[in-house]
Amino acid sequence: MKNNKIALITAVLAVAAVLSTYAFQTGSSKFGVVDIGRLSDQSKLGKRKKAEFDARQQKWIGMLQFMRTNRFFTPENAKKFRELSLLDKPTADQTKQLEDLKTSIQKITDEFQQLIKVAQPTDDQSKRRQDLLRMSDETGQMMNDLAAEYQDTMRGLANDFKDEVTNKARAAVQKYAKKEGFTVVFEASVAVYGANDVTDEAVKVMDADNS
Repeated sequence: MKNNKIALITAVLAVAAVLSTYAFQTGSSKFGVVDIGRLSDQSKLGKRKKAEFDARQQKWIGMLQFMRTNRFFTPENAKKFRELSLLDKPTADQTKQLEDLKTSIQKITDEFQQLIKVAQPTDDQSKRRQDLLRMSDETGQMMNDLAAEYQDTMRGLANDFKDEVTNKARAAVQKYAKKEGFTVVFEASVAVYGANDVTDEAVKVMDADNS
């Protein structure tokens, strides 16, 4: 927290120094401020990337939730289930394959639920129950691996999307500022006060350039 305060104070002092320099050099300088975060969030590109991120995240969450409820996957089935569950635009055949796979796994879940209710199981029933318990444990390990992959994937995706949108937002600000004759445009986070907020206009430029 202390370091953040020092960084903010340093940034504000830097802004003040720049303003003083321009004010000394010319009386016709034009300054503005922009909220890069709001610009990114309100832009069409930012909204598209957020929707894409949310959709990808929901696919992962849905896949992991199903496996948590139905813990009876072979490694081959788990690989196929992951592949089909995370497709961006599955075909009708791929959707059917996924639903058929889920149905087959759910049947095993139902079978296990019936087996554990048997008070005096036969030898075959006992063996089947033990096999399914072992499969459940193995599925749990596969879930742990997938959960770790999920965290890494979504973190990387979030960073990639943020970098892409932020870079496009800065380009839009530069384009608008140059067109309108601004000498300097500061980020709102370091400007103590700014009457000329260009955020809304920069959104329009960004949307036009990234439609």
